Amino acid sequence: MSNLPSWKSAPVRIAGLLLAASISLTAIGCSRAAEDPAFGAKVRAYLLAHPEVIEEAVARLQDKRQAAADAKVKLEADDREAGMQRGTDVDGTIEDSH
Repeated sequence: MSNLPSWKSAPVRIAGLLLAASISLTAIGCSRAAEDPAFGAKVRAYLLAHPEVIEEAVARLQDKRQAAADAKVKLEADDREAGMQRGTDVDGTIEDSH
């Protein structure tokens, strides 16, 4: 079991929201930090004081990516299985039975 705090605790949820907000603002090119330097300074100060929040976010991102990769592999396997049952190749062409 991980030593990370539960996502149900208020400080962790707030930290997660702050991190999500800062990432979202950066991702969409929002200039809020440029318009309000105090906001950028607060987010930066919080993240520097609580770097474990970044570690948690990275772990969640890795979990999401792994789940997506697993789903893709399963879908491809299901497609191959369905093709074998129909007598077609994965690309949909009919297999030569001679």
